[in-house]
Amino acid sequence: MPQPPRRDRDPGLLGLVVLVSSLSAACATTRSNAPSHPRVSARTADRTTDRTTDRTGDRGEAAAPSRHGAPAADVMIGLASWYGREHQGGPTASGERFNMRDLTAAHRRLPFGTRVRVTNLRNSKSVTVRINDRGPYGRGRIIDLSWAAARAIDMIEAGVVRVRIEVLAGTPGS
Repeated sequence: MPQPPRRDRDPGLLGLVVLVSSLSAACATTRSNAPSHPRVSARTADRTTDRTTDRTGDRGEAAAPSRHGAPAADVMIGLASWYGREHQGGPTASGERFNMRDLTAAHRRLPFGTRVRVTNLRNSKSVTVRINDRGPYGRGRIIDLSWAAARAIDMIEAGVVRVRIEVLAGTPGS
């Protein structure tokens, strides 16, 4: 015959459990959901090491104002990857069909239609692409380029390269 549960538990044990639980919660670290790309100004992109938090909450490198006192253009430095044949003809997040031969890209936050200049920092080749999809989903990457865009900056063989992304004026993301 089963025994009924005991109701005369030791209050010291209960206190110890509560104490350990509260200490564990107090010491727990939280992970940021912020994207991993640094935001930097065009003038200080390669030499700035002072880290700060920008207006969107991203941890990145400090952005300096332009010569005229206006905020600096959005510039991001990080890793780029590319995608092609396996997604050919499939839907993008913007609703259009993916064409690997178009100069397009996927970015996590920039509005669809935004034009950005992507520069391969290994060889200084650049290409202008239009954001039409969301991603990249690879950890630590800031942009996914179409096959044609990746070919234009000579990154097909490498697969992943360090790039600078500049949002161009006059587009939805500028």
